[in-house]
Amino acid sequence: MTTQAEPVILEKFYHPLDELNYLVESSFYLDTKFFILVDENTYQHCLPILLEQVQTLRRAIIIKIESGEQNKTIETCIKIWEELAAHHADNTALFFNLGGGVICDIGGFVSATYKRGMHFINIPTTLTAMADASIGGKTGIDFNSIKNMIGLFAQPMSVYVHPPFLKTLDKRQVMSGFAELLKHGLIADINYWESLVDMKDPMNEDLTYLINHSIKIKQEIVNEDLMDKGKRHILNFGHTIGHALESFSMKQNEFPITHGEAVATGMIMEACLSNHLGRLPKHDVHIIKEGIVSHFGKPYMINKSNIPELMELMSHDKKIHHGKFSLPVLNSIGQTPSIISIHRSSIETALKEYLLLQQEFTN
Repeated sequence: MTTQAEPVILEKFYHPLDELNYLVESSFYLDTKFFILVDENTYQHCLPILLEQVQTLRRAIIIKIESGEQNKTIETCIKIWEELAAHHADNTALFFNLGGGVICDIGGFVSATYKRGMHFINIPTTLTAMADASIGGKTGIDFNSIKNMIGLFAQPMSVYVHPPFLKTLDKRQVMSGFAELLKHGLIADINYWESLVDMKDPMNEDLTYLINHSIKIKQEIVNEDLMDKGKRHILNFGHTIGHALESFSMKQNEFPITHGEAVATGMIMEACLSNHLGRLPKHDVHIIKEGIVSHFGKPYMINKSNIPELMELMSHDKKIHHGKFSLPVLNSIGQTPSIISIHRSSIETALKEYLLLQQEFTN
């Protein structure tokens, strides 16, 4: 399947990789330089599949970076820009991002800034990227351990989603993406949420339908608010606290939690926040907690002394205006959240309430 932006309105099409082959074989790209960005994992597991099915890309120049959120930095950008310059790339070149959310984020940012912009195509290889990160035109890098501090909006020319790439992932990485699917259900479709929660083992399911459904949900929201000024904020549910947890874990833990694990815990915490603000019934908080725990097990554990550092990390969030957080708040499962302005004291209180809820996982 392919999602496209032409030039900014997203449309969805369903085609295998031979559609990509047809594109790059066209006479329009006869003299175009191709570049493919990979990490060590997609270089080993996904690039051979891509080059077998899209043989024209065998003439592409491969740029390899190290995997992991900790490498989504300006230093990695410099390395990629240097590679592009060394190969005399101009802004007519075509840049392919073959990988997960990190590759799509940094590859899109590098492409959009190199010589004031070159076309790029996302070929997501993880569930997170297929269902969420590769769609919508957000690009960026981390700065001073703050996620996505530097970035811009730049729509990919196309997004080619090839679900068989998921077979190259381990369970933890697939489940990391599953958190984004759960988020889509919570903010837009209760039937979708319930079907995901009831799924016994996502690893043994054909996830193509789920990817399609999540893409549809995200695209409909993005099309209403391309530049993230209003409604698109609802896609941030679980992410304001989740990003802080992810950054905190990268600093504190030898083996940090994944993005999806951070978002899963963030959704429980933001459900607590929604309840604290009088929006979400306590019963629904427990449904959300149980649904997430049934797939992820015990969420990320914090203690009271961690709250100031988490609040400091959240203080760099892009959704802060005039000292208050603009956050999506759930009213009920599957309904469009309300975007409201929230004082930091309410978030601190919600984190303390989560500490009480957290006791259930230690008893």
